Amino acid sequence: MDTSQVIRNRLEEGLQQHQRGAFEAAEQIYQGVLDDDPGNADACHFLGLIAHHRQNFKAAVTLIQQAIAGDRARPTFHFNLGAAQLALGEAEAARDSYQEAAALKPDWPEAHFNAGSLAGQMNDAEHALPALTRAIALRDNYAEAHSSLAAVLNMLKRPNDAKVSAEKAVRLDPELAEAWTNLGNAEDKLGELSAAETAHRESIQVNPAYASGYYNLGNTFADMWRQAEAIRYFRKALDIAPGFENAQDNLLLNLLYDPDATEASLFQESRACEKQLSLPAAQAHHTNGREPDRPLRIGYVSPDFRTHSCAYFLETLFTHHDRTQFVILAYANVSQPDKTSSRFQELVDHWRDISGISDEMAVKLIRADEIDILVDLAGRSKNHRLGIFRRKPAPIQMSWLGYPGTTGVPAIDYRITDAAADPIGPADDHHTETLLRLDGGFHCYTPPDPSPEPGPGPVNQNGYVTFGSFNNLAKVSEHTISVWSEILRQTPQSVLLLKSLLLSNQKTQETILNVFNAEGIDANRIRLIGWIPQSETPLAAYHQIDIALDTFPYNGTTTTFEAIWMGVPVVTVTGNRHAGRVGASLLGALELNDFVAKTPADYIAACTTLARDTGKLNSLRSGLRLRLQKSTLMNGAVFAGKMENALRQTWQDWCARPANASL
Repeated sequence: MDTSQVIRNRLEEGLQQHQRGAFEAAEQIYQGVLDDDPGNADACHFLGLIAHHRQNFKAAVTLIQQAIAGDRARPTFHFNLGAAQLALGEAEAARDSYQEAAALKPDWPEAHFNAGSLAGQMNDAEHALPALTRAIALRDNYAEAHSSLAAVLNMLKRPNDAKVSAEKAVRLDPELAEAWTNLGNAEDKLGELSAAETAHRESIQVNPAYASGYYNLGNTFADMWRQAEAIRYFRKALDIAPGFENAQDNLLLNLLYDPDATEASLFQESRACEKQLSLPAAQAHHTNGREPDRPLRIGYVSPDFRTHSCAYFLETLFTHHDRTQFVILAYANVSQPDKTSSRFQELVDHWRDISGISDEMAVKLIRADEIDILVDLAGRSKNHRLGIFRRKPAPIQMSWLGYPGTTGVPAIDYRITDAAADPIGPADDHHTETLLRLDGGFHCYTPPDPSPEPGPGPVNQNGYVTFGSFNNLAKVSEHTISVWSEILRQTPQSVLLLKSLLLSNQKTQETILNVFNAEGIDANRIRLIGWIPQSETPLAAYHQIDIALDTFPYNGTTTTFEAIWMGVPVVTVTGNRHAGRVGASLLGALELNDFVAKTPADYIAACTTLARDTGKLNSLRSGLRLRLQKSTLMNGAVFAGKMENALRQTWQDWCARPANASL
């Protein structure tokens, strides 16, 4: 018997031991084969499988890679390498391994499915869609593949197609919780919120330990204007999976809407969530040259370099940055760029697309770019990349603009604000970041171009005042409605116009009208409008209102600027945290302090007094746009100077510290 046959026999003997669970005996045999035939691909592979079984995933990856080095054409090697890499947390590498397995064995549905599912989880629809479609073509009754395809189609904003795929998945396997979730998400996107609730409830019925089921049910409740239930289900998801970051984010966001929350309670919640994230400690060693006055490399990280409300406050800064002193890089987590994205690419010195790469890869890119100051523009809002900041790729890190509160991330050194939104004192104790307060406000607005002209106030034609609020409906609590109802009671014949994406749903409209009805306000005094697409000029809706009512305890920002731009005065009430003091910041910068109330009673008085003064309304209507244009809130050069002074000062402070000191 030749040597190769002897080795094959020994491998067969080891495999028999392996298959009956005698791992130590099998391991000895495989190791013996390697002693006699170093680099034997099968022995390395089988030892890798044993290491995987023992949850020694790092060893499993190393051993299976050795097997592949000996025989690259074996699809099972690549498939099992993918499994080990995924268990080790190397999702991108796992996706590549599954893709290689599928390329070597094109008729293997599981390989296509695993590659497609991982690509989908990475928001890589370009590779996910064909892989999952191929898996289904090879096995039409593949419930998991139909379910994953539904998830990708939801991501691509194709909810009708997603619904078809998810419905097929649940028919094939009614016990597949993920399929019910993907069906619920499709129904939610289609505006069928009751159907979405039913599907999400089914997901947690079939798997009570399925954290994503509770999370997605919470999202649907939030869309139904049922914040208390949303918060409860986000907490349930976190009870099951404490490090579930999306659930953390949405919990914290919905707590911002809670009238009973305080800056202290929000701070504690943020810190508690952050402690649950098992990420490596921030790397404090940086080799950036410590020259206090040299040109600085500034990196801005955002998912909103696109047509989005945050974009209105970035364009003027990027336009006016002093390029002799600052090199500007944009790290764009934008999966679907648009014409606004193209404009931002032209405004910055360097554009980096990080939408398809991991936090670790993004950190390597930022370090290679030698960024001196890295600025987060999203906070805990949707599609943020705080995982990058937790790894401290830049010596100085800041948060600005996209989130009205602390990130809770210790590795973020500063948060940019102003003294009105964050008064000196308690606010400093309720942030993990040091607060950098800019004089005259921390916003600079660029209105949409083109914009409609303000036009005459509707009171002149109607004979009655129209109040309005175009804020996210989630910012409108029952307490807010009770205050607004009192304003309506004190201004007979007046009406209230509300516009919000959530009001596109008929059932949500009925819920809102019922709350007003309970306050004694007839439905004919409440007008509700859903989403208005950009193509239909949503700013023109301000032609229909005379006075904008700011929300509380979570004020508007973009909506306040838009109202003022369109000549509509805004009345706000100052709250107990940053989100409730942005109105005071903006109106104070415009010297419109008469419209900044300290209490709900003052707010009611300010609104009703203004409603009775048609002359003042007309004067404001004709002058507010010019007032905004002449203010610091639209002076790009002045604002850029303020920002640059703050950036430079923090850099000089860092340079003055010992090299091993932290901020």
